[in-house]
Amino acid sequence: MTHFQAVEMPFTEAEERLIRKKRVKLAKDFAEHTSAHGCILVRRSTSCPRKTFWTLALCCAWIICFYQIYIAVSKYFQYSTQTSVKIRHLTNVTFPAVTICNLNPIRNTWFVENYDFEADLLNLDKLMNFTEEDWSEDNKRRRKADYITEEQQIIFQNLKLIYDHDINVTEAGHKLEDMLLECTFQSSKCMVANFTRWQHGTYGNCYTIIVPRDQFSSFIGPFYGLSLTLYVDDKEYLLKHSPAAGFRVQVHPVEYVPFPEDEGFTISPGVVTSVAVKQMRISRMPFPYDGTDCGDIDKSHQRWSNSSIYQRSYEESLGKSRSEHHLVNYTTQACLKSCYQRKLVQNCGCVDASFVTKEQAARFFAKEYNMTVPKACEMVYESEFKCVRQSLGQTTELGLCEQDCPQSCHEQDYVARITSALWPRTSYYKSVQDAWRTQIKTMKMMEKADEARTNVVKLEVYFEELNYQSIAETPAMDVFDLLSQIGGILGLFVGMSFLTLGEFFELFLKCLAVAPKAKLRSRASQDDL
Repeated sequence: MTHFQAVEMPFTEAEERLIRKKRVKLAKDFAEHTSAHGCILVRRSTSCPRKTFWTLALCCAWIICFYQIYIAVSKYFQYSTQTSVKIRHLTNVTFPAVTICNLNPIRNTWFVENYDFEADLLNLDKLMNFTEEDWSEDNKRRRKADYITEEQQIIFQNLKLIYDHDINVTEAGHKLEDMLLECTFQSSKCMVANFTRWQHGTYGNCYTIIVPRDQFSSFIGPFYGLSLTLYVDDKEYLLKHSPAAGFRVQVHPVEYVPFPEDEGFTISPGVVTSVAVKQMRISRMPFPYDGTDCGDIDKSHQRWSNSSIYQRSYEESLGKSRSEHHLVNYTTQACLKSCYQRKLVQNCGCVDASFVTKEQAARFFAKEYNMTVPKACEMVYESEFKCVRQSLGQTTELGLCEQDCPQSCHEQDYVARITSALWPRTSYYKSVQDAWRTQIKTMKMMEKADEARTNVVKLEVYFEELNYQSIAETPAMDVFDLLSQIGGILGLFVGMSFLTLGEFFELFLKCLAVAPKAKLRSRASQDDL
């Protein structure tokens, strides 16, 4: 039987010359008809100087072209962004949540009646058994921080006392029914039941009112917003705890955990404070744009809720007062504060009681980390104060929390313009004092408007305009912009387009078709079976 086998055979010299001639002819035809004009000029030049000139010009154009393309591609991979600001009109803007906190965390009468001062005294038997070394260590540990003012020392001691003794702030703090004189929204009455109580480390009882989503504000101005008249109850303030009387207020989106100590403002008695707000929405690009990531974490994901000290407790507070289940969105502020507390526990073994409660610490550290509830940092003592400052300083300098807490991809906020005026007028107070005295018994002693101005405050929150400001990040250059720039650069310097690239590819295929890399020939061989 005869078998035929294909084998590679080298070209002869004559065949190689013929292939080269065909390829040169293809290249000349391409130079005559291509849309890249530089090649045509080189091909049509008859004299050597002209051909040399156009060849050098074409080479310089290609060098500049490749350099500009390199710059365009480098700029694309920098993933820079541009910010656009737009004003949009929307009549059904969601009314913001309003949180109010009395500046005094615990009522003085409750403190005097219920707090056992003797329980905090040192055990005398223990003192008698102290050695000199024990006394030296104790004095060193309890050395007062000289750079803290007396006023700050009192505040730190009171906050630590509330935390360590797990005082029931619900009973000890100011109750809304003893503070709320009047409440209206769009001229309709609202009551204590419309507020949600939650506990804050610094201010004790805080109250948040959330207007139902089906009640939209279709008009602007004080008559179509929220109006609150509040009683400060200055006589119940702890001695030297707060140098000012009033309320801490924060206007914030419904789904965000409020932080009045950072993002709020103070309203004082004797004035009506008008807060005109307008909504602002921010959209950011995720990683790799600008080299940073944004942190909208899906509500179904447990990473955010497990890492936040505040999320679950605040969410449960909202759920207790309403039938519908409220979910709290991720915010950078809540993540950063939770991270700082975790680092503080790791470095100093204590928490900052000014912005965390005992219940939150017990839920977070005991249940999530299976550890004992950390104590409150003794900020009045030099050693512990330095430890706290060093922990916060190192965490900030090294950016440990910034890595875990990116900015939100989609964020809402309310820009506020705050004005105030003297309130109440004498004639107005005379018309309402009987009604107020019926509600608040301690106001019976206030005969004149001047006396009332030290304890009564009015707050108005309303939309300044129904437009909202949209701030959105977009890529400074996307892939279509990059292709457009490359096409423009090719057309400017070498007269090429993307169709010319197709011509180059067609020339390449034709050159390959002239002859394969190796010639296949058949060789017959016979095997005797």
